[in-house]
This record gives sequence, structure tokens and C-alpha cells, in this order.
Amino acid sequence: MGWRNVITVEPAMFLQQAGDTLTYVIFQNLFIDKICRNQLHYDEKVCNLYESVQDEIPKSQEFLIPIINDIQETSANFVLYYSLVENSLPVLLVLFLGVWSDANHKRKPCLVLSLMGKFCRSVGLLLNAYYMAWHPLVLLFTVALPHSLGGGNAVFHMAAFSYIADSSVPRSRTWRLGVAEAFWFLGSPVGLYLGAYLYERGGYLCVFATAVTFHFIAVLYTSLILPEVPQPRASQYVIGKYGTYGTSYNPVLVRTRCFSENEKGMTDNGDNNNENQALISGSRAASNPTNPHDESINVWDFVIGTMKTVVKKRPNHTRKCLLSLGTILLLYGIANHGELNMKYLFTRTKFHWREQQFSVWTIVDACVVVLGLFIMMPVFSKVFKFSDTFSGAVAALTRAVSKLCIALATDSQYLFIALGIDIPGVMGPLSSRSLASKCVLRDERGKVFAFLGCIEALVPLIAVPLYSLIYSSTLRTVPSAIYYVSAAICFTNFLIFITLFIFSKLKIIQFSGTDTSALTNPTDSVRSYDIENGLSYFYRRSSLS
Repeated sequence: MGWRNVITVEPAMFLQQAGDTLTYVIFQNLFIDKICRNQLHYDEKVCNLYESVQDEIPKSQEFLIPIINDIQETSANFVLYYSLVENSLPVLLVLFLGVWSDANHKRKPCLVLSLMGKFCRSVGLLLNAYYMAWHPLVLLFTVALPHSLGGGNAVFHMAAFSYIADSSVPRSRTWRLGVAEAFWFLGSPVGLYLGAYLYERGGYLCVFATAVTFHFIAVLYTSLILPEVPQPRASQYVIGKYGTYGTSYNPVLVRTRCFSENEKGMTDNGDNNNENQALISGSRAASNPTNPHDESINVWDFVIGTMKTVVKKRPNHTRKCLLSLGTILLLYGIANHGELNMKYLFTRTKFHWREQQFSVWTIVDACVVVLGLFIMMPVFSKVFKFSDTFSGAVAALTRAVSKLCIALATDSQYLFIALGIDIPGVMGPLSSRSLASKCVLRDERGKVFAFLGCIEALVPLIAVPLYSLIYSSTLRTVPSAIYYVSAAICFTNFLIFITLFIFSKLKIIQFSGTDTSALTNPTDSVRSYDIENGLSYFYRRSSLS
């Protein structure tokens, strides 16, 4: 097996995240700098004093306190407007592109589009750093808008995770998704460290030029080296009440669907290939399925197709599970994205950190995430043999405790202790995505990941105004209030995960491959049904792929 069969989209994920995190802290410094000088028109000396504050403000500089609060509040408002511009278009793009990529069995164009948007964003940052006299609102049109037109992280993650789900079997999908997330998170410490180092050596221009290089390489790799996802083989399956699951029979209607990975695996092990087809014995012949590409589909059909995939009735309560998992990812996204935009301001306010200390904390955070994925995945799945639902419950609970530790911190060292507590917490979003891919068939995964990508795109529109409002309202009293909110959100996720775990143990709900028995026991069966006039229908009930 060649390296291209093992390493696929992971290098692009690493380069994308490294390029993004290169600019993460430095971009916040840039717009704070522009707000102080170009929008609020404070004196150069005042802005330099604000930037130099690292410890408790001495009495001789207490006049800076209202200035600092003014800059902080204006910065929080800027983050709100920036986020609205950056995340409005991806909400629609991810729905359209998710269904389009399913219909055409293509993931690369979505990846390239997103990476091109990020490349243009980095170029915009470089221009804004070169022309420091530009008003901070220019950042909205030269940085946020190109990123939004490319679909942002929502389209990139939809395409990347769909690509991995298409090229993996259920028994290894959690591991493959975990490795991909590890590559993605590995870009964070690399980008943060390089960002801090390059900023000290060459300032804004050096950092943003490096980000341009990272994103350009990612575009070249994805366009020229990454192969398109393997095209599925088609097989005629008689449609039933639940699509391909089938509990009632219509002898006329047929549909074309992809072989599930379980079927492919059984075929590779020497099973009779005839079992991979639904056979009708007798004089009645099935009509030829229509080619899905023959029908024209407009944008509205793309959006409706995604929504129908999510809300349509499914066996074993998988529709309820899918909606529950979407809720979990929505809540995780609100907490993560809300903190992401406010924690730099939070650490500057409460602990008087500068970019150096904050970069160290975020680098340690990223390293903890990568180590947590590589350590907790084998421990949870191989050693303890936890199901995805129980792993998610443990992850959500430890993350809630971690957020409480930050909220109650009286010294900056507790921020690092909280990172250690949160090591199992990295499994929460991973378990959710893995479970979501096991709720649907292969030809629906793009739609489902588009739905999850839509949630990811909607998150900033909810999280940023919410956390900005909370932070601005509690800035002078309880600046850590945002972490109390995050703790409550994570505990809510714990309750949802533990409910799914209990119901799965009681066999009320069933996933494909969520426990060890699903990895070792046959999950497909062939059943015979008598229809009419001596006609028999042999039906292969395939597990969710």
C-alpha cells in the first residue's frame, strides 16, 4: 500500500491550520493597533503604553484604565462585525457544496475553493500590514470577505471529513478521523510558535508573508497531488420504506446506491458476490435506475436535499441521534468559537498577558490536543473499549471541569492546569463526527457533513455576539463569566452523550460500528420475503456504512 493510500488530505489540513494560526494572535494585535491609532485616534505614546502593559498597572499609569477599557470594548465590537462578514456566506455555501459534492462524487473542488479563500485572506492581511494607515474597517473587505467567499472553515471541514469518511471503513473511521484531526491540530503549535518567533524578528509583514506561503503550498498540494476520492461502484437495490434499509417492498421502484464498506469487506474475504445484490426471482424484472446526473438540480434543491437527508425518517431512531449529534457540535462550536475570539482580551484584562505569554499558552493548548488525540484514542477504543457515546460523555465532563478551572483561576498557572484536565476533552467533537458518519449511508455523508458544516458556519453568528455581549457586560466585574457559560454548555453536552450511551446500551438506538461487537461480528444479513404469486424477494439488509 502506497503512502498516497494512507496519507491523503492530512497534509492540506496541517498546512491550512498552520497558516491560520500563524496569524491568529498577530492578527488580533494588528486590529487592536489599528483601532487605537486609526479609529480612536489615541496618541502614539498612549498606544505604546497600552501595548507595554504586562503586569499590574502602577499608580503612575492608572490613567490608562479607562483607555484600556475603551480599546477592549471597541475591539469586542470589531470582532462581532468581522465575524458576521466572515461567516455569513459559508452558511449557504456549505449546504450547496455538500449536496453538489455528493451528487458528483467530488471533494477536491470544495477543498481548493476553501484554500483559495484562505490564501486571499492572508494576502489581504499582508496588504493591511503594509499600509498601516488603513482604517480597521478595511479588514472587513480585504480579509474577512475573501475568506467568506471561499467558504471558510465550514466548507473545508465538510470536504475534508467527507473525503476521509469516503475513503475509510466503519471499523477504522474513528481512528482515521482522529489522525486527520491530529494533523489539523498539529498545525496549531507550529503556526503559533512560528508566528511569535517571526513577529519578534520581522514584525507583521514577516508573519503574514509566511502565512501566504503556507496557504499557497496547500493549494498546490490539493490541486496537483491529492487524488480525488475513489468513485463508488453502483449496485441496484430495491427501495423500501426507509430508503435502502427497506421494511416494505415496492417492486417497481429501484434506486442506485454505493456498496457499503461492510459489503466490500465481505466481498474481499471471499463471500459470494451475488449476495451483494438484491435479487428478484420470477418473471418480474426491475427497471433500470435513472442516472441522478440526468436531472437538473437548482440551488434550492441542493439546500432542500441536505435538510431532507437530516430530518427524514430512519430506522433505529438514527434521525434523533443525528439531530442530537448536531446539537452537540453546535454547543461545542458556540463554546469554542466564543472563547477563541475573547480569550486573548480576557487574558490581557485579568492576567495582563502580552502576545508572548498568550502564544505560549495556546501552543501548550495545541500540543495537549495533539497528544490527547494520540493518547486518548487508543486508550479509549483499544484498552478500555469505550463506545463513541461513552467516550464523548467522559470528554464533555472533563471539558466542563476544565472551563470551571479557568473561570475560578486566581493565578495564570491555573490556566495550564486546566489544559491538563482537558486532555480527554478532545474526544468530544471527534466522537460526534464519527457517530454522525455511522448514522447514514455513504451517498449521504456529504449532505450530513454539509449539515455539520452549516452548523459550524452558523456558530460564529451565535457565539460571537453572545460572548461579546457577555464579556463587555462583565468586563469590569467578572471578566471570566464567559468560562462559566462554556462550563454550562459542556455539561449540557455531557447529558446528551450519556443519554445516547444509555439508550444504545438498552438497544433503543443503534449505530454502525459503535461498539466492539460491531467490529467483529457480521453486521449484514440476507432475508427472504414472499411477495405475491409465488414471487420471492431476497433482501440483503446492509448495516449503515
